Amino acid sequence: MRNEVRTEAVAEVLNADVTITAGEMRVEATESTEVTAVGDLGISSSGGSSLTGKGTSLAVGGAVVINTVLGDANAKLENVAGTVSGALNVLATSTISLDATLHSYMTTGADAKLLNIAFNTLGYEPGNLAFQTLDALIGLEIGDKNAAITTASIIGGGLEAASVTVKATHAASLTSKLDSNASSAAAAAKGAGGQVIAGNLVSNAVVGGANASITSVPSGTPITTAAGDISVEADDASSLTATDAMLSAQSTTNDLLFGVVNDVAQKLMDTYEFTTLSGTRHLKFGDTVYVDGSIYKFMGDTASDVDLANATYTDLDLWKLMSATTILPTSVAKVLSTVASFKGGPSKAKAGMITRNEVEGGAFAWVEDATLTAEGNITVRAAERAILNATELSSVTAKEATTFIIATNSVLAKAEAYVRSSILKTNDTNGDKEHSIMVEALNLLVANADMNLTAEGKSDGLGLLFAFNTVGYEANNIFFQAAEALIGNDYLTDLVTDRNTYGATAFAEDSGLIADHDVIVRAESKELAGTGSLDSDITAQALNDLGTVDGDQDDEEQDAAFAAQLKTSMIAIGAIADDSAEENPVTLTVETLAADAQWYVIASDGRIWQVLAEDNGAGETVLNVYLANLLNARVGNDVAVKAKNDRVLVDRLVNQNKLDKDRAAAEKKGEEFKGKLKYGSNAASAGGVLASNKVNSSTQAWIRGNAFRYSSDETVSDLRDGDVVQVGDTLYRYTGPDQVRVTDYDHLSIDVPTALADGDTIRISATLASNDDSTTFKAGEIYTYSGAGGADIDLETLLGTDPGDFTLANPELSIDLSDAEQDYENNTAQWTDLGTGQSYEVTLKPAKSA
Repeated sequence: MRNEVRTEAVAEVLNADVTITAGEMRVEATESTEVTAVGDLGISSSGGSSLTGKGTSLAVGGAVVINTVLGDANAKLENVAGTVSGALNVLATSTISLDATLHSYMTTGADAKLLNIAFNTLGYEPGNLAFQTLDALIGLEIGDKNAAITTASIIGGGLEAASVTVKATHAASLTSKLDSNASSAAAAAKGAGGQVIAGNLVSNAVVGGANASITSVPSGTPITTAAGDISVEADDASSLTATDAMLSAQSTTNDLLFGVVNDVAQKLMDTYEFTTLSGTRHLKFGDTVYVDGSIYKFMGDTASDVDLANATYTDLDLWKLMSATTILPTSVAKVLSTVASFKGGPSKAKAGMITRNEVEGGAFAWVEDATLTAEGNITVRAAERAILNATELSSVTAKEATTFIIATNSVLAKAEAYVRSSILKTNDTNGDKEHSIMVEALNLLVANADMNLTAEGKSDGLGLLFAFNTVGYEANNIFFQAAEALIGNDYLTDLVTDRNTYGATAFAEDSGLIADHDVIVRAESKELAGTGSLDSDITAQALNDLGTVDGDQDDEEQDAAFAAQLKTSMIAIGAIADDSAEENPVTLTVETLAADAQWYVIASDGRIWQVLAEDNGAGETVLNVYLANLLNARVGNDVAVKAKNDRVLVDRLVNQNKLDKDRAAAEKKGEEFKGKLKYGSNAASAGGVLASNKVNSSTQAWIRGNAFRYSSDETVSDLRDGDVVQVGDTLYRYTGPDQVRVTDYDHLSIDVPTALADGDTIRISATLASNDDSTTFKAGEIYTYSGAGGADIDLETLLGTDPGDFTLANPELSIDLSDAEQDYENNTAQWTDLGTGQSYEVTLKPAKSA
């Protein structure tokens, strides 16, 4: 089954002049896609001989399911100038969800072979099945990423509006469920056996992001607001929830048809002569009585006037409780099979699961090569939230049980907000507000992985679990990941992938940030959950107590009461929703990371919060709840073998008899006999776990480079429109004509021969002097010719003989930028006052644990 959905929403205004005298201007692209795919597979088989176990009962099948969703939204304003009386909004919104479910069920009387392959992707090109299979198996990253990017942008132009908002919002959600059940139940008088081989290969990938930007806005035509803010915001939320469960079971029954007899007996038991409501009766041997769902058989000869309602059915001399297995007990069948040397067939179950789950997201907001002036705040903000919840479960039951899980879970995401080579200025003309410039990045990565396998056998059991969980690392092939886990070093990673930095980054470079209040550059990797601190009744000591298990009844009751109180407080601040009316409301537990300072609050549905004891700025300690970067991985491997022999005495006698015969045969031949008596039961079990958990995340913020190109104490050789000069604490932008050396020319001095005309320009290729040494022509200089000219002129010869015909056209400029020369404050035709900034703040707020 293959499902592919492609969507796109585009809204653009290009190369236009606009004038809106009443109302707002909105350029909006909205895309919403919801895909639900359900696959059901059912296969059954029965056959073969119930006497000998021979014959065929074979079930073979599987499913290949590929679900792909590709989509994006793009809102753009390019080279648009003019005025808008209201708000200017450039908005792109994309919401994509894929819910993919595959159920598979197989049952057979002997052999079962089941294979399920499921590939679910958001933002990946579907590719061919072979490449996708290799990628899922060993992680070669063969598929082409076609990330579902939501983009909002303003490029070039110059607009004035009441306020300006450029916002990209992207939400991608993939929910994958795969459950498979393969079972074999073989039964015969003798020789019955069966085998189950099952496998799941699952790959789930989400790639998406949000980009918001203002770029290439010249200083001569800036984007300005008359009474409002300018905001550039990118918000991405990418999530993947994957559940993969596998159940494989094989059972074998060789009972000499006792089971058939007992089935007949069970049917016979459904008939009886009397019940406890039959009153007083005359009974003879073999009469049956129905008593509260059970059948009792009268074992006496005869009896008269028996009150069936009050008879003592527990009297074993008179009554026998009947059941199907008491007709012909299966243990007797096993004994007789041993005596008759009847052998059963194999009972094997082998199951393997390989899963690969990857979430890759990104939020980018930037201003570059642009001039923005706002009568309000200017905000450049990128927020990324990436969540991966993965559950892998495998259970195998048989006489010989073998199972393995290879699970790779990876979360890659970053948030980046920056201003580069730009001028941002906030005004407060009325003097009644404080307007700031904020460059902020928030990056939250959460990975929850739960992997468990169980193997239960009667003779042999083997279970192996390989788990590779990464946050901020490219998920390379599983062989390298396994090697790195074994040697404890990740240097192999660099051999197969570029090491990228994931996390939150905010910066301003080579830009003028001029605000009448604060300039803040902030990067964070945790976010306050809700609207405030926990209720004052929730104390650090109470959290400590809840995070400690004392094991007594009083402690359990107190913990339950406090957990309920904690949930009420978290609901009150909006950290979690009130689910009291739901059938299964979540419960909370606490893990103490640092007593009196730091805790994890864990919900029964897998969500996790970080609680920190912090100063509220008034000298008081409060408890704040945060969402923070987190890798929470749990692995479990349970391999059990239960060997049982309920016919050990018979085995002893049978094997002793065989040993005696073998000894007699050896003595008759005159050979030494080395046989030994062996009987009983054998069993072996083995299991292993190889797990690797790696986190690579950074939080960075900086302001770097000058906001201005020159200072007023310099003398420079060129000055261009838009250049910024610092004069004391004030910045001025040059708006006059470019003052630069001439670079255009008609000829090179080495051109031979050359047609030369009056007014032509010649660039000197190599330094040379006139014949009379009166003039030196330097390489790179450009001269203008004044003379009669002619055809086939040797320029270097002419420069030597007639230097007076050439005038320097591109002398090196010497521009004095002193205030005395430029008169910045009064020369408004060439200089614009950009003002000064008040304060700068660079803030790093990484999570305290990950």
